[in-house]
Amino acid sequence: MDSRFVYLGAFALAGVATLGMFSVGTTRTTTVAPQPIVTMTPAGGPVAPSASKEIHLEVSGMTSEGGSVDAVRSALEAVEGVIEAEVSLPDKAVIRLNKEVSGKDLEDAVKQAGEQYDARVIATRG
Repeated sequence: MDSRFVYLGAFALAGVATLGMFSVGTTRTTTVAPQPIVTMTPAGGPVAPSASKEIHLEVSGMTSEGGSVDAVRSALEAVEGVIEAEVSLPDKAVIRLNKEVSGKDLEDAVKQAGEQYDARVIATRG
């Protein structure tokens, strides 16, 4: 251990975090101001904290995580009432809703993402 090393500490003073390293004859201090917490909401306004309904789809035609999955996810999340769409290879999608959306609307959204995609509802919960 370096004989010049005396103390390493962290202090919180009046909402400002100060980290200090002290060695004989030298002081280094870094001050970091608190950062505001950023909350993002969708363009349509705040989202309900939990989904009241889930629809599970079987999606055919997806081939890659970056392209196909992202295209299908984006198309589903663009449907009004969709809170979140979890899409995974090889053929699954779970859509959480905060208002009534028909399975047909979701199937149509998948087809609009690309002509190679097709979807069918396999389960509904809630």
